[in-house]
Amino acid sequence: MSVICDWYNEQIVAAGKQPLLLLLAGLVGGFAGIRTSTRMIRAQVRWWPGNLTAGGVHLHHELFGVLTMLVTGTLAFAFPGRPPWHDLLALGFGIGAGLVLDEYALLLHLRDVYWTREGRSSIDAVIAATIVTLMLVVSTVPFGLDDVERDEASTRWATAAAVCLNLSLTVLTALKGKPWLALLSVAVPPIGLVGASRLAAAGSPWARRYGPAKLARAQARSAAWSRRKDRLITMVGGVTSVASPDDSPSPQSSPRPPAPASPQSGSDWQEQRARAVAHHGAALEQRLAAEAARAMTQIAEFVAAAKEAGVPTEPLRARSYRGRSYRTSLRGWYLNASRTIAVGDDGMYYSLLVPPSATGWLTGVTPEPTTPRLIVGEGARDGESIPLATLLRQRLNAAPGSGHA
Repeated sequence: MSVICDWYNEQIVAAGKQPLLLLLAGLVGGFAGIRTSTRMIRAQVRWWPGNLTAGGVHLHHELFGVLTMLVTGTLAFAFPGRPPWHDLLALGFGIGAGLVLDEYALLLHLRDVYWTREGRSSIDAVIAATIVTLMLVVSTVPFGLDDVERDEASTRWATAAAVCLNLSLTVLTALKGKPWLALLSVAVPPIGLVGASRLAAAGSPWARRYGPAKLARAQARSAAWSRRKDRLITMVGGVTSVASPDDSPSPQSSPRPPAPASPQSGSDWQEQRARAVAHHGAALEQRLAAEAARAMTQIAEFVAAAKEAGVPTEPLRARSYRGRSYRTSLRGWYLNASRTIAVGDDGMYYSLLVPPSATGWLTGVTPEPTTPRLIVGEGARDGESIPLATLLRQRLNAAPGSGHA
């Protein structure tokens, strides 16, 4: 233990790297903590606190990250180099950076893509920031460059040659479509040799030089790597909640957009705009209808499987927006822990949130079937959107009669 303490004091504290190390710890810890929180919310863990709102508006955690970075960054300028405050501010800045980078994809796309495939770019951003910060902590000298005495001319030439070689390997690795290996090769030059000597990724600029046979090998290897990467990112970031592109209506089935009219007058422009609005409305209607049909197919398969497996139904109760519970004439299966959505034994999909009723406590209420979506809660707050297929599968695998997904 004393050896470790001595090394830490010599290499980290004495070298002035403790704030940077704490920033790195805050970055990784902030990301891990908030990603765990959103996954707990998405899994509907009852004892875990939910999302934060203000005036009915969901507060994304990137907001708190930005505020944390602003406060700690400003205080760091106000009190430069004063321990222990400088160390604590670095830790706080790292936590804020972790919160912001966890929603990097939202900043990039300017829409909530947290649980979509596009949202996985947030994990890439965290990995890149972690690697760069770690290299700064360990004082990595880029491309193997080291301090050289002024009078050692031969050593200077050898160092320049080594830097050029390592830089070439890094560039070649990047051209072969391996950005992570290229980034690591800046700190560890032998990694560049590995990346430059292996087969290029199928979509990389270097792969354009390949013949059909070699390109087929590159495509097979890229596909295998993509599967492994997806499994790893899924373990860290959770399962995506977006239907595959094949599930979207084909371009042939979509209504053809109207030909644009030349803007000769104000009335022509208004007519053109009206046609465009009508076209987009028709396309959206068609997409929602196709999505509802696929969702109803999933529900029908769930009902058949539940009856075959002997999963018992139970009386479904509705709930008002104020929390009051009403009985209904329906029987079926609840799909979520809050019991706000369910599938009836008639094969219909129900939202069990109803307006308050003065007589509902006596007569009960009759919820109407609603149109299901493939993504339940699509566009909602972090952790509140989930594929319908996932809910149905969880309910089918749940303990009989539990009523929870």
